[in-house]
Formats: sequence, C-alpha cells, structure tokens
Amino acid sequence: MTAQDTQMPEDIIQAANRCCLQTGADINASGEFTPIRDLIAKAIFAERHRDQWQPIETAPHSDQDILLYAYFDHLGKGVQDVGHWSEAFRFWAWSYCSPPTHWMPLPSDPKGGEA
Repeated sequence: MTAQDTQMPEDIIQAANRCCLQTGADINASGEFTPIRDLIAKAIFAERHRDQWQPIETAPHSDQDILLYAYFDHLGKGVQDVGHWSEAFRFWAWSYCSPPTHWMPLPSDPKGGEA
C-alpha cells in the first residue's frame, strides 16, 4: 500500500519528499521515490492523527493491540474496546461480532508504569 492508496494529504507527501531529499534516499529508475517515502509519509500521518479516530482501513494489520470502535444501531450507541487484527483468521479480534469502523493507537502507559 502506498501513500496515495491511503489518500495521504499532499502536504504530508511533500514533507516526506523533502525528508527523502535531505537524507539522500534513493529514487528508482523512473524518478519516483522508493517505498521509504511512503513509510515516512505514513509515520508523519500517524503522528499528526495519534489522538483521533481513524477509518479502519488505515489500521495496522498486526497483532499490536489498538483501540477499536463501532456504532451499533440496535444499541443506539457506539462501543469501543481493545483488539487487534488476526492474520490467521483474517478478521478483527475484539469483543464484538460486528467489524469495527474506526481505530486509534492506545495511549501510553502512565509515567512510572503505575495507574
């Protein structure tokens, strides 16, 4: 998946381009930046949106726990819980049967590890 596939804002793509140019990142034979640029763009995007709900399509497909959200019409409310992508079963492993619609990273642990 490239930065364009996730509809990356142009200012983030330009910032990633500048970063690649400043660090001397490779450019492929057709004059395009290598996948490093897309990784940099995704990192910038993730940091800017760290505390905001993101569409589930942008969530990491890994066993990393994240906060998941879905709205249930029959309940008349949204629910959230910690979960992760299960590559083995190809679905979101979380407490609800319906797939989540949004996600965000979990907050950092409290300083000192104590609540």
